[in-house]
Amino acid sequence: MSTDSVGASVAVNSNRENERNILRYSLGVMIPVFVMVMWQWEMAYITPSLVTLMLGPPARPFPPRVYGGFIKALIVALGMGIFLTRIVEPYPLLTVIAMGWFLYGIFYKAATGANILIVVILLMSVLAYPSMAMLDINLSMEIALGVTKSYLLALFSTALMHVIIPVKVSNPSPSPTIKSPAEAARTALINTLVVLPILVYFLMFDCQAAILTLIYVGILVLSACLHKGIKTLVGVLIANFIGGLAAIAIYELMVIAPVVPFYLLIMFLGTLMFAKIVFNSPKGALFASALSCVMLLITDTTNTTGFDLDYAFYERWIYIALANIYVVFNFMVLTALGWLKPSTKP
Repeated sequence: MSTDSVGASVAVNSNRENERNILRYSLGVMIPVFVMVMWQWEMAYITPSLVTLMLGPPARPFPPRVYGGFIKALIVALGMGIFLTRIVEPYPLLTVIAMGWFLYGIFYKAATGANILIVVILLMSVLAYPSMAMLDINLSMEIALGVTKSYLLALFSTALMHVIIPVKVSNPSPSPTIKSPAEAARTALINTLVVLPILVYFLMFDCQAAILTLIYVGILVLSACLHKGIKTLVGVLIANFIGGLAAIAIYELMVIAPVVPFYLLIMFLGTLMFAKIVFNSPKGALFASALSCVMLLITDTTNTTGFDLDYAFYERWIYIALANIYVVFNFMVLTALGWLKPSTKP
């Protein structure tokens, strides 16, 4: 067989596998979207975004031991959340100190190569649970259970799609960037200093209605890698801008015919469009972040009852915009202080 024939065969197999990855990704994201149409629970809107992380490139199935690690992380997150919710009202100062140390430990784990999905679930337990406990401890426990349900549904959706559309050609996973202990400690400290002030603000002024802002600040700090400089942050902000515009377009189409079949069709076509870019473009990671933004906005709005949909959607759009503004402001301050690099390669 000639070299050209072998090369053509490899290219065909690669294209077919890429198409399988795109279909697996799109259908996997739609599973929680479909479930949320029939069943609503607290924090359900984070589920599609979790699936985008699990089924995104390099699109390899998790080994069984990794699923065990996710379950352990859920248990630890619940324990941290219950501890913080029980002490936040009687001992607010102790709670702030504990949250600071928890945040530092979580960001340190992230900087030393911990699985991003484990980091996200731990971060949620520190950001969301005690903030809501100041308003209503029972609601806080409902949110903790809701996050657990969302995480388990995301794991189920991921595993199911790998069974239905198995990986035929295994792509190597990129090695995580692992920092030295000193670099990891510095990164963790900077990230903690960015997130802790807004968390304390939420506790002091009962801003639980804007909890999406707080959650998104944590996600932005994780994904922006502030220590890498302005170009990386700009990339994340562009992703959120693209996601925000796409969410507006999808939402305005959705309200034309507010029926479930049309909603699911629009969401699937939008997800499929993003999936093609995620798996085919060098800027795929940017569009994966944009899709995550779309899913947070649309599914949170459609999972809300008792409010005008237009008001609910654009209110959440503003919450995410505020999160971006807050992170940019902190970046400018830290850069002015010389704690961050003013520029670097993305």
